[in-house]
Order: sequence, then structure tokens, then C-alpha cells
Amino acid sequence: MRPEALLVGSFLALASGATSIRAASEEQVAPCDSFVARAVPGDWQRIEQREGFVLFIPPSCAPDAEAPRRVHGGSRWRCGTFGVDVVWGMWGVDTVADAAGDGAKACGATLSGVRVVASTPGKDHRRAVWYRTGTVHELLVVAWSSVATDVPTLEAITRSGTVKPTRAQILAAATDLMQTARYCTFVTVDEEGQPRARVVDPFPPEPDMTVWMATKASTRKVAQIRRNPRATLLCFDAARKGYVTLLGLATPVDDAAEKARRWKPEWKAFYDDENRGTDYLLIRMNPSRLEILSPAQGLDNDPRTWLPLSLELK
Repeated sequence: MRPEALLVGSFLALASGATSIRAASEEQVAPCDSFVARAVPGDWQRIEQREGFVLFIPPSCAPDAEAPRRVHGGSRWRCGTFGVDVVWGMWGVDTVADAAGDGAKACGATLSGVRVVASTPGKDHRRAVWYRTGTVHELLVVAWSSVATDVPTLEAITRSGTVKPTRAQILAAATDLMQTARYCTFVTVDEEGQPRARVVDPFPPEPDMTVWMATKASTRKVAQIRRNPRATLLCFDAARKGYVTLLGLATPVDDAAEKARRWKPEWKAFYDDENRGTDYLLIRMNPSRLEILSPAQGLDNDPRTWLPLSLELK
């Protein structure tokens, strides 16, 4: 019997017992041993599924026109000597082991911030990963082959899944990371077009990610943003190895009411009359774009291009 025929039979049988399967999903599962995502080559296809799920597959893969219809949705690709199934359903721990064939077991891990249940190696050249996205129907990715040398590719495919976070999740993560980092790098452009960078101590970002910072009115950065308001703010959290970049326009603000609202007592030694003097000036950063990379918060970059997650803000 062909490998995919076995998979179809397993999926249909499992789908018929959805209630018991979901109950089984609460079972304790042993942690995987050294389970990590595999490097994805730059020419692999990016496949977007529903619920914000993204999977990467080799360029040789093509949709299978003869693939069976899935009860809750799914797709199949043929890739020469191997195949890939993506199936939505209500899975359980045993599903993963069964889908991976004789001798396979299930173990728990985390990929790109998403809890997964993955198969351990069995007698067959199959790999399976169930992505615990928290939705009613969750994704099971199964890759199989009759050729042993395909196994590293099967592992790379089944472990390449990511779930795109919501806008609210990205903004919350960015705010948390910036507050934890505290110090950031502020980049402006000088009169010769040369980017200039310095470390600043900004105030926490506002809900729309506007960021305020303070400086001496006589500093270079003030003259530079008066000439060219384009600026970048980069905040790096060394503990979590993550960063947030804000790109937009910076504006000097010398308003008494705004200055009164924004002051840190530890700055007293740097200004003549604290935040009341003419030497104390605010800079308002109005970002139009946000970029973030923070694996510890489940926000990974694109595995092929290394591009971070991004949001258009205004």
C-alpha cells in the first residue's frame, strides 16, 4: 500500500473520534531530545494557510490534484520522491506517532514560540508535527518518503511552520521589549547624508508606538533632525536576544507642558533648571514602521531571508 494511502486512512479514522482525540491532547508528553528547527534554503516556497499559519516547502513541490478531501481542510504536495500533507483537525498525542509510522513515538517541544507535539524517528521514513495553535482545529504536518536520504528534508519541512502573530501581540511584545531594554540607539542623518548613532534613554512607548526622549537643545541630533527628520530607533534586549526597530520622523518639541510631563529625576545633574530650562528639549519619534525579532517571545524572522516581523504603523 502506498504511504499516502495509509495516511488518509489514519486521518479519517482519527477525525471520526474528535472528542476523544481532543481529550487525549491533554495527556502529558515527554519533552523532545534536541528538537530544533532545521535551516530552510532560500529558494523554498512560502505556503500560507489559514489562521496565520505559514509553512516552507521545496521548490520541487507541486499541489496534488488527486489529494483526498479533508473534513476540516488541508492540502497535499508531491515533491518527486516524497510528499507533504497539511491537515486541519482535532488531534491527540497518539495521532502524531500513528502518522509517523511503526516504531515512532510522540514528544513535546516549542517551535517559533508555538507548542508542538512531534514524532520521534520510527521504522518508516516519515515525520509528523502537530502545531498547538489553540484554535478549534489545529494543524498536523506530515512528510513521507520511500528514500532514507530524504529524511533531513522531511524534518526541515515539518519543523518549518510558524504562526503569524496578531497586530496586538506584536505591539505588546515590542512595548515589553523596549521597556526591558531601556537604553536604545537613536540614528539620525547629518548634513552629508551620513547616519549618526548614539545611545539614548527614551520614555516608554505610547500605545501608537510614539516615543519621547530628552536631550540638550545644543546637541548635534537636534540640528540634524531639524534639517532632516528621518530617523531610526533601535532597542536591544540582551537577555532575550531580541530587538525592536522603529523607523519614522523625529521632531524637536520645546513645549513647557510636554516637558513638565516628561522628566526623570536622575537627569538633574545634566540640565540647568531640570525640565524647566531652555536647555532641556524633547524629541518626539513618530514611527511609520516597526520591525521586531524576539525568539523568546515567539517572534522569529523569516528563515530564508532573515527579515524580521514588521508592522506599518501610520
